Amino acid sequence: MIYITSIDAPEVMMQHKKLLFVEYQAEVKENLNKVYIAPAATEYQLYLAWLLRNTNVKIELSYNPYRQT
Repeated sequence: MIYITSIDAPEVMMQHKKLLFVEYQAEVKENLNKVYIAPAATEYQLYLAWLLRNTNVKIELSYNPYRQT
């Protein structure tokens, strides 16, 4: 899912000055098929697995080198 807006839009939320997100009206989990994790974000794989534990959503590590740090 992609949502493009201004970072200072009221629907954009920030937590811990590190995570940016937008809450969706629709149930996101019901509309997911796969989640790809960037190589630099593997530390979140366990958390995503926990969030999606009661679904059939597959979680895969992306080997796309974009923004690898």
